Amino acid sequence: MSANSIKAILLITLSLLLAASDYGNATKVRVKNDLEEGQILTLSCSYYIADNTKTATVTGVLSGDQVKELSLDPNTTTTIDCSFKWGSSSYLFLLYSEYRDSPYCVPECTWSIKQDRPCRVDPNNSQIKYYCDSWIN
Repeated sequence: MSANSIKAILLITLSLLLAASDYGNATKVRVKNDLEEGQILTLSCSYYIADNTKTATVTGVLSGDQVKELSLDPNTTTTIDCSFKWGSSSYLFLLYSEYRDSPYCVPECTWSIKQDRPCRVDPNNSQIKYYCDSWIN
């Protein structure tokens, strides 16, 4: 095998390794306040790994149309459980579940939070709903 062939093989191998390392980057899960009448949305989200060990908590306050971005490491985080509050209402929702969302949230997904239910939407157009679910409570 010639030196040029070996260099070409090494270059291809290195390129594949770099591409694979990009795949492991954190997935981004966005929460968008789509509540009516400009209501303020307060959220508190907890990250859990496979054995239900809590690893982190993220909080935020979003006024009309604001977005909160949560990042997760696909090698460790398997769920993000959130509470959402506005006015006198309070709801729980499993914002990210590896089982439910993994194939759809690479590299990102956006959840539209409305009074009646949360919906995973096109991040560029919140009118296009891909999946809607019910509040837990």
